[in-house]
Amino acid sequence: MKLQDLSRQERLVLAEATSTNEQYLYQCGVGLKNPSPKLCRRIIEADPRFTLPELRPDIWDVNTSVAVSSNDECMNSEVQS
Repeated sequence: MKLQDLSRQERLVLAEATSTNEQYLYQCGVGLKNPSPKLCRRIIEADPRFTLPELRPDIWDVNTSVAVSSNDECMNSEVQS
């Protein structure tokens, strides 16, 4: 599913569930903005119809749903020696 497929009412509900603004979700849906990795995770927690690769194909590999960007805060890990 894509953000642009949501009605305004659905965006309002999702915005409240994800602690963001309905207009920001609209802008993400039409391609004016990109949701952050953190917001993407909140979106899929609130509405499982969405997937990480659908929300940000530039970050998540379509086949694995694993972040391919080194700046993704949840994927950064340092090896402790």
